[in-house]
Amino acid sequence: MLTQDEKKYLEKIPADKKVVVKPFDPSTSEIAGEFIAMIKSADPELEAVHLGASALEISGQGDIDLSILCPKPDFQANKEKLSKVFGQNVAGFDTIQWQSVRNGHEVSIYLADPTEPNTAKQLKVQETLENDPDLLKQYEQLKEKSASLGYREYQRKKYEFYNRILS
Repeated sequence: MLTQDEKKYLEKIPADKKVVVKPFDPSTSEIAGEFIAMIKSADPELEAVHLGASALEISGQGDIDLSILCPKPDFQANKEKLSKVFGQNVAGFDTIQWQSVRNGHEVSIYLADPTEPNTAKQLKVQETLENDPDLLKQYEQLKEKSASLGYREYQRKKYEFYNRILS
């Protein structure tokens, strides 16, 4: 079962967008650490977390997702601090996002309110997978089996998995 937000997001994905699943690359941990250090240089009090397949050290798209957890009322002040380090942000309303590429890996950095339902769910999925090796293995297998699918179907399968493990 998908949430309304998940259904809306899936509808926005172009039907012809493809997914590429790659084996885990250990260099992603080092790159994530470099970006977290950059975040801390803007404000040592900011809480930056590395999420997703690269943080879990499993097969994935080879990208690096970093979330900076802060309450929504603090977004503007933190956006100003982080823009001095990362430049102009590329998106943002419910979240504020910067993108970069390092050594062939896309890096996405988000300001995200941990009390917002989608962020809270993402953090809970990450924690669940980090603490359950069997579920983590199932998740990696789902990703690997989905390598030949379109991105929309790949994302739908991930959402269904998340909802199943959290129910």
